[in-house]
Amino acid sequence: MNFRFIYSTLGGISVLNALLVLICLTYSLLHEGTEEGLSTIWITCFCFNLIVALILFYWGRGLDKSRIFRREALAVVSIGWVYSGLFFALPFILYGIPIWDSLFESYSGLTTTGATIFADLDSVPRSFLLWRSLSQWLGGLGIVILFVALLGFIGVGSKALLSRENSAMANADLVPRVQSLTLRYLMIYVGFTAIGFIGLMSCGLSVFDAANHSFSAIATGGFSPHDQSVGYYDSPFVKLWMTAIMFAGGVAFPLHYLVIGLKRFNALKENEEFLIYGMILIFGILLIALDLTFIYDAEEKNYPALMVDAIFQAVSIMTTTGFGTTDYNQWPSMSKVVLILFMIIGGCACSTACGLKVNRIVVFLKAAYRELLLTMRPNRVIRIRVNGKIADEGFVRDVIFYIGIYFVLLLTCFLGLSVLEPRLDLASIFTAALSCFNNVGPGLGEVGPASNFAFLNPVSKIWLCVFMLLGRLEIFAILLLIMPSFWKRF
Repeated sequence: MNFRFIYSTLGGISVLNALLVLICLTYSLLHEGTEEGLSTIWITCFCFNLIVALILFYWGRGLDKSRIFRREALAVVSIGWVYSGLFFALPFILYGIPIWDSLFESYSGLTTTGATIFADLDSVPRSFLLWRSLSQWLGGLGIVILFVALLGFIGVGSKALLSRENSAMANADLVPRVQSLTLRYLMIYVGFTAIGFIGLMSCGLSVFDAANHSFSAIATGGFSPHDQSVGYYDSPFVKLWMTAIMFAGGVAFPLHYLVIGLKRFNALKENEEFLIYGMILIFGILLIALDLTFIYDAEEKNYPALMVDAIFQAVSIMTTTGFGTTDYNQWPSMSKVVLILFMIIGGCACSTACGLKVNRIVVFLKAAYRELLLTMRPNRVIRIRVNGKIADEGFVRDVIFYIGIYFVLLLTCFLGLSVLEPRLDLASIFTAALSCFNNVGPGLGEVGPASNFAFLNPVSKIWLCVFMLLGRLEIFAILLLIMPSFWKRF
């Protein structure tokens, strides 16, 4: 194991963390002054990050870039997320929040889960609300990807690192250099953030609210500065604009690059995953809309508002964002089942969304159909095609294996939480496990959109943090950390 590479990369991530702390420090000094010693907390965090960065750079001096392999890339991705989560918890700890709550809020933000332990966001200092949204923005495209794009000293290891970062597993052949590719993704990411911000400002939101929601929307994170989330504004224009940004966050960034950067508009209709992603959403929205129209028992049915809520919640849940405009705990059973299925499916591969991903579902169903055909004609050769091209059989096996591991871990999370929280009902336990593992945020029952996760015991919160990381890093990068053979030097 090339530990100098790990030290150098973590040092760069510490610099990125320090820059985000500087943003919150500046906001605190300008708008909060000396209130409750908040500026002192941010100054302490800024200095601590820089000191740690200098130590790590010192340990990583003399880095031999010729000895950076796949194992180092895996280690950097997994350790980088664990490491950053600890540092993002530091401001909360210094503010006096218990360590387990601080870690839960930190990893929930960084993994773009959006589950929170704060029961009254109006009482939380605004610089901390900004910190939560920035953590989601950083985690959306990926800490390591931003590091490659901005600092770029990794050299030959950056391609391997890119291939293991969940939200940036892209076709490296689109551009000749990995750093050039990541910079283009970063520009698109920043561009969507700016579009979201300008649109929300035009809808009447304050600068602070527009910034926080645009950070969280494109990252498909879900943190809001208000307890009522997006429902606080009671504006169809805000809801629909946020829906558009969340939808874009759930689309593969390589596809964004083909359409926006290379002007290849035909790529939209040629991309099988994108078309199925859209069709699933449309079908789910129609089911929810019909369910709410004919079954939902409301005193005064405002049909246009119900339709807007149906569209918003469907996109919010399927993109694993988790914003809320209404308490869908009160919706009929079929609507809630659709939302649970959306939690599992998630967005497109190479997007900021989490979940199983649409392309895996499609490949799995095609593989299952092929097996059915082979039971009748076992000697027949059937190739699985993705976007009109024959898929590699190794990729198909990986998808089937991943889905199997996914459900085993989901069951493990569910069983563990049921032991740790025996008083919770089945729906609350299952959706808490599902929403944290799939990085959605709110679930149903006692962890629904009108509630939070503050009531869970400390062990449950740490347990869910582990599964947030497993879901965000697509399982294998984290599991490798517990293998002794992974840490052998060379």
